Amino acid sequence: ELRLYVPTEKIQAELKQLLANLKQELVDLINRDYDDFVNLSTNLVDVNSSVDRIRRPLEELRSTLVQKKGAVEGELASLNEGLRQRAEVGRAKATLILVQDTTNVVSKVEKLLSEMATATQGAT
Repeated sequence: ELRLYVPTEKIQAELKQLLANLKQELVDLINRDYDDFVNLSTNLVDVNSSVDRIRRPLEELRSTLVQKKGAVEGELASLNEGLRQRAEVGRAKATLILVQDTTNVVSKVEKLLSEMATATQGAT
């Protein structure tokens, strides 16, 4: 509908002008920040040297942490083994208590049977 009111040639000319303006602004921005861009590359050299300086202490820290992690994992395994043994002892203790209770009951039954047998013999 816009073509009915504005000729295509005029729209095309305005678009070309806008494109030219955008290109010029882009060139201006690049030129304005060019020094910063060049300095960025020289600053990256300083960053590399900084990274190189801290690399060794970080690697030493990592090695120490790996050793500590191994020690902690060893202690955890030891604690888990102790807990497993403790649970096993608890089960054995419970079984022993049941055996003792059973022995006591059998003893009482034997005593009662013995008393009954004596009473039966005395009555005859």
